[in-house]
Amino acid sequence: MTGLFGFVASRPEIGATVLSADAGAVEARSAGDALRWGIGYFQGDDILLRRRPSDPRSVVPVGQMVADVKSRQLIGYYGAAKANAMHTDDTHPFRYRTWLFAHTGVMDGNAMVRERLLEFVPDFLRSSMRGETAGELLFHLFLSNLHAHGTLQSGTVEPDEAKTALRELIDRVEQVSSGVGVARPELNIIVANGQFVVAARTGRSMLYRAVRARELEELFGHETPSRRGVDFASTRVSLIASSVVRNAAAYRPVPAGSLLTLTHDAEPVCEPIERRVASRVAFAA
Repeated sequence: MTGLFGFVASRPEIGATVLSADAGAVEARSAGDALRWGIGYFQGDDILLRRRPSDPRSVVPVGQMVADVKSRQLIGYYGAAKANAMHTDDTHPFRYRTWLFAHTGVMDGNAMVRERLLEFVPDFLRSSMRGETAGELLFHLFLSNLHAHGTLQSGTVEPDEAKTALRELIDRVEQVSSGVGVARPELNIIVANGQFVVAARTGRSMLYRAVRARELEELFGHETPSRRGVDFASTRVSLIASSVVRNAAAYRPVPAGSLLTLTHDAEPVCEPIERRVASRVAFAA
C-alpha cells in the first residue's frame, strides 16, 4: 500500500488539522510490516522534512505524521518499508532548492530504462543524486525539464511551467519505456514549491476537495482565543489524498490522465495531461 497526501491552506495553523481529520491512519501491506513515510512542508523561508525510512509500527495516523506542523503547504508519502531503500535520503519527499517531490507507482527496474533516462539529466543535477531510487530519478527529470525552460533557478515559477515540466516527464518516461520494450509505468506524482501544489495522475486513484467554510467553523469555531473572530468565509483549504476515511462524499477523483493544481487563493483546477484546456471545479462556501 502506497499513497500521497497534502494540502494548501491560506492560513498556516489550520491545514494539518483539517488533513488529519479526513485522512485517518495508514497501514503497511500486512500485519507486522513496517511503514516508511515522509512529509515536507514550508515554514517561512525554510523547507522542513520529516522522513522515516522504516517506522516499526504497521499503522501510523496521518495526524501523528503532521503533528505540530504550521504551514500553508505540505506534501506527504507513505508505503511499506523497502529493504533497498532504508536510508532517509531514499525516502519521499525529495527536495532540491525550493522544490519538493513525491510519487507512487512502480517503474520497471530495467537498467537500460534508467540509463536512457539519465541521459536527459544534466551533469550538475546528476551530481546531486544521492541514491538510485526511481523516485529520485523522476524528480531530477522534472528538475531537468524546468532547467531546459530556464525556470529552475527562477525565484517565481508559474503553475503552467510546473505542469509543462510534469507533462514532459511523463512523456519521456513513457517513450523510453516503450522504446526499451517494457510496460508503461502508472505513476502518481505530486510537487510543491511553496507557491502551489501540482499533482499528476496516470496511476491509482487520487482524491481532492476544497474545504467549505462551515466545516472550518465546526473544526475551529469553538477554539479560543487564537481563532476567535477568524473569517472562515475567506479562508481556503484544499486537500489531496490517495484515500480518506472521513467526508469521503465531499471528495472528487482526480480523473485518470489528469493534472490537479492547488493554490492558496483559488479553487482546485483539473485538466488533461495531454491538453491545456483547464476545467475549474466550483465549490459552495
